[in-house]
Amino acid sequence: MSFRNQEYILHIANCGGISRAAEQLHISQPALSKFLSKIEDEVGATLFIRTKNSFYPTEAGIIYLDTARKILRCRDEMLSQIAQLNKNEQELNLTISLQKIRAPRLSYYIH
Repeated sequence: MSFRNQEYILHIANCGGISRAAEQLHISQPALSKFLSKIEDEVGATLFIRTKNSFYPTEAGIIYLDTARKILRCRDEMLSQIAQLNKNEQELNLTISLQKIRAPRLSYYIH
């Protein structure tokens, strides 16, 4: 399961630009810039207004960022619920029901 698109775009927004985001993500600046261009092509809109020193989200960018945050929150909630389910499954009790007519024969095998 990959949420890289949302994570990278949020990182660009949080850092205010490509260079710092690329540095923190441990990828090259050209690779992240190319990634952003690809995402903008996919959504059909510019996500950031680029100035000399910063990136600011456009209206489309604000929508993308809000949705990306929701997607990542849903992912985290899902993973938390699955972890809780796994924890609960380890604590399950087993109950066996027997017909009274068969119980006398089976009690010999159950100790």
